[in-house]
Amino acid sequence: MSSTGEFTVKDLNKIDEIPWQKISRDHVVYNYYIPSNPVISDGYSYEIIIDLNSNRYWVKVMGGIAGTENLYGPDIIQ
Repeated sequence: MSSTGEFTVKDLNKIDEIPWQKISRDHVVYNYYIPSNPVISDGYSYEIIIDLNSNRYWVKVMGGIAGTENLYGPDIIQ
């Protein structure tokens, strides 16, 4: 987290896959679309997976020109 309190996925470790076997059955998934520019349609969407038992979360970032997918986490919700 930056000194201004803003969060970026650069604050998290990049991972190869989300460890679904380690995430409790009590989890939620949130999806967000944040356009990089209102005129350009190749913005990024963010999927946030939160394990409600451990307060850990992971982030999946999808989109861009080449349609990339990157995974980050875990971290603890504080």
